[in-house]
Amino acid sequence: MYSMDAEDILRESEGAYDESQEKDYVDLGKDKEVKVVDNGGTPEIKELSEEERKGIEEKRRQQRAEKDARTKKEITSLDLYFLARELRQHLNGAVFRKIYQYSGRDTKQMILGFFVPGRDDRLLYIDNKKMYMTKKKEPAPQEPPSFCMFLRKHLMGKKIRDIKQHGFDRVVEISTGENILIFEMFSKGNVILCDSSYNIIMPLEVQKWKHREIKPKVLYRFPPSQANPVSMDPSKFYRLLKDSDRDVIATLATTLSLGPEYAKEVCIRAGIDGNKPAKAITSADASSLKTALMEMDVSKPKPCVYKDMVSPFVLESREEKPEIKETFSDALDEFFSFQMLQVKKEQVKKDAEKKIEKEQKIAKKQSDAADKWEKIAEDSKNSAERIYNYYPVVEAIIRGIRTAKDSGLSWREITQKVQGEATPEAE
Repeated sequence: MYSMDAEDILRESEGAYDESQEKDYVDLGKDKEVKVVDNGGTPEIKELSEEERKGIEEKRRQQRAEKDARTKKEITSLDLYFLARELRQHLNGAVFRKIYQYSGRDTKQMILGFFVPGRDDRLLYIDNKKMYMTKKKEPAPQEPPSFCMFLRKHLMGKKIRDIKQHGFDRVVEISTGENILIFEMFSKGNVILCDSSYNIIMPLEVQKWKHREIKPKVLYRFPPSQANPVSMDPSKFYRLLKDSDRDVIATLATTLSLGPEYAKEVCIRAGIDGNKPAKAITSADASSLKTALMEMDVSKPKPCVYKDMVSPFVLESREEKPEIKETFSDALDEFFSFQMLQVKKEQVKKDAEKKIEKEQKIAKKQSDAADKWEKIAEDSKNSAERIYNYYPVVEAIIRGIRTAKDSGLSWREITQKVQGEATPEAE
């Protein structure tokens, strides 16, 4: 796929053409899509057929979908494993100072503000797919939602006693001693305020699952736990791989909750072919994979931002040179903030297009109405002119009718008389 303007095409056709650099497609804009073909050694510009246009548009759609699928949109269990350590280091002992709740498309966005003695205040961003400390805060809603007010009532001024990830799940608990605030970052997501014994005081959203129910005045139950590949016993780790019907990468990504990117990274660090069946690996292979995981766990974090990925460490599976950040939250904040900005820009664009389309429809209706009334006015004018032109004839007919009526003729006789004496103009 290649894009060039008219001057580029002209240069190609004036002797600068090189078959080794042949462009098979040229985009001159939305309504001018053409292709370059070889016509006996001379490049020739031809307009694309409708079938070719559709094929190219489908290819573009697939490329956009593939790029979108590759772009990270949520944190994984492994991300949260590293992030929880960081949050504990920065927020233990912090005091709840501000609580904001935002509304958005398919999100449950919140920002918690903390006073940290001896340090700068901290902001913690949370939605239904991710969590990280941030330096950015959108203006707070003028009227806070009721759940936000409820959290303020119970948590403002309380000190954080502990922050932890539940097992290897995408669930984080923030405990003040008196209360436990639970964030679920999977499926639709949820925020649940409990007492110290995990009795639910109030959830952001009432939810019902197969094995549990999230609603006030019931005991909170955690979702079924995911296997933790980092702390798992080596023999159990080996058995899980051997029992799988999938390849190594797919097994690490799903059964062991690493996700495809980190599963691939573990295989590369372990020197194992990730595409071979998991049941075909040896105990030595499993040991190498487990060792690679343990090394990732104990190594000093080196948070990285890639074009379509953010990671708590440098990915050996990537050739792209990443941007190194001081903390994992910094990396997550930059990556997802840019992503959300792009979403907002796209939404603004869509809203503007809808507004323009609506205004164009209104303008067309007004134009059609103006045309209609203009035609009515023209027809009325023509009718008035005809009446004026034939007024003497019409007046004579009216006088004749009155005279005939006064003389005692019936309407039938008057009609016959008028029709018999009618002039071509009267007709």
